[in-house]
Amino acid sequence: GYSYFIAQEKEGGRCVGLMGPLMEKMEGEKYPGIAYIVKKEYWKQGYAVEGAKASIDYLFNEKGVEEVLAQIKYDNEASLGVAKKLGMTFKYEYVKIYEGREMPHLVFSIKANEFRS
Repeated sequence: GYSYFIAQEKEGGRCVGLMGPLMEKMEGEKYPGIAYIVKKEYWKQGYAVEGAKASIDYLFNEKGVEEVLAQIKYDNEASLGVAKKLGMTFKYEYVKIYEGREMPHLVFSIKANEFRS
């Protein structure tokens, strides 16, 4: 029930990226989250917002979770914009360790009642 899915163009079927609901691990705890990776040539066309919104909807309505998180690199303005368009709000800063490197992230969240209103 949690994984990246290939996102495709509605017409043509070309792959625009990967996105979906994930179980995120932060500080030893697991949280339902969303992720979206869009090929550069498809940026600013609404794919990330559409896919992330569908992922959030799935987590709330099919998995019954109460809160969904998104970990976003602090300097990724496009992804920060997607989270804000979806009504997600800043929750806290988090340092993710990836392949031995520290990567500062901002964690955004949305609760089920906020998403539905």
